[in-house]
Amino acid sequence: MKAEIPYFHGNVVVEDFLDWQIEVDRFFEIREIPEHKHVKMVAFHLKSTAAVWWDRLTTQRQRQRKGPVRSWRRMKLLMSDRFLTDDYEKILYQMYLDCSQGSRSVSEYTTEFIDYSDRNKIGETEGQRVIRYINSLKLSLQEKIGLQTAWTVSEASNLTMKAELMEKTRDLCIECGNSADSSLFQSPRATTTAKPTAPKLVNPYAKPSAPKCYRCGLLGHKSNECCNRRTTELVDVKRIWRQRRIGVDFEEEKVNIVFQRVLLALFRSYCSINKKICNLIIDNGSCENLVAQKLVDYLGLPTQPHESPYALGWVKKGPQARVTLVCKVPFSIGKYYKEEVLYDVLDMDTCHILLGRPWQYDNNVTHKRRDNVMLFRWGD
Repeated sequence: MKAEIPYFHGNVVVEDFLDWQIEVDRFFEIREIPEHKHVKMVAFHLKSTAAVWWDRLTTQRQRQRKGPVRSWRRMKLLMSDRFLTDDYEKILYQMYLDCSQGSRSVSEYTTEFIDYSDRNKIGETEGQRVIRYINSLKLSLQEKIGLQTAWTVSEASNLTMKAELMEKTRDLCIECGNSADSSLFQSPRATTTAKPTAPKLVNPYAKPSAPKCYRCGLLGHKSNECCNRRTTELVDVKRIWRQRRIGVDFEEEKVNIVFQRVLLALFRSYCSINKKICNLIIDNGSCENLVAQKLVDYLGLPTQPHESPYALGWVKKGPQARVTLVCKVPFSIGKYYKEEVLYDVLDMDTCHILLGRPWQYDNNVTHKRRDNVMLFRWGD
């Protein structure tokens, strides 16, 4: 078996340096080289920055009348002090926490996850690793394997690969079906010249017919343009706001106020405010960012008088509610997004916070309606 020590150029990447040390240990184990030759062989394979550092260290030890480094174990400790930062374990653990699938394939994500999991010796059980692995997958794959039981990361990886293959097959079938439908309805190319059609005669004395509204019976407009059309607003009466049940302290029964407005699509989700789980609505039709008065009182958030008070009536059953205060509320969505937004304080029971057009404009939010996903970037 042919085995050689790989060259080391002084890379400061944590994974590269640790992998190089492992390869050197395996080389000495396979070739059964005597220990007194280890240091010289490793020093011969140091290049660039690493070689300069080793020569300087050797010269410095001679000036200080210290003995030469005689063992690979001692040399490895000296190299770790030089090419590894003091907090390299924190860096590896942070990379492990940030490991997620994103737009990569399941195979690429699984390889990286297992690599970071093996490097971090944090004493996780296999069940905890499986949960962390599944939670970092794409939402579509999490939904497909959610009803399956996996006891190891290998089993979870096999289930995820099957789910990914199903998605690719479905997308391919949809594309083939669309192309077949488009080709089916395309008219074949004419081989003969079409006969010229006779122009239609237009009566210049005919009276133009005006559209008639079937709602009010008047002429001049259509039914969908009628000014007498009514707009219906619905509030689910069965679910009410309970002041004592805000946040994770009462996670058994989350506050989930269902609100539906006709001709207006609402995006519902959850957010975290001061370690409390709260309901969130993103409304394309709202001109203001709103926070519930009861949430502000419950968390004890500071408020300020509103510069231009106004009234709203569609966010609560009953009479109109008046907006007289504003409040800055820090909230977070998921693991990474955190922001502090200025809200108008309103006595409402539709949700805890409502993000309207101002927040969507500031973050350049895009709503993918078919997938029901809000896309935006922050921190640029």
